[in-house]
Amino acid sequence: MVLKGGIYSPSATFDLGNINVSSTFDANTKTGFDGEIAFGHFFLPTFAMEMGIGYFKGTGSFATTPPQARDFNVIPVILSAKAFIPAGPIRHSVIRRSG
Repeated sequence: MVLKGGIYSPSATFDLGNINVSSTFDANTKTGFDGEIAFGHFFLPTFAMEMGIGYFKGTGSFATTPPQARDFNVIPVILSAKAFIPAGPIRHSVIRRSG
């Protein structure tokens, strides 16, 4: 199990496929909190899966007169497969040079 916390910090160049960003959305978004909880399980020594659910909230304003601020809530559901390569022990060796 893992708990993840962070900051949602959008850029002005994000793309929303269902609206015309250049004419209707001014990309005036705000930074906010981002959180996620995930559970994982090893099925083999070299293979694991993780499932998580998160949340973040954004705010943006549409370029209308007067500007209308809109909140959007996002709940991502994530399924990850992870493969591990057994590399064996890693050793650090020191080479001495005689001078």
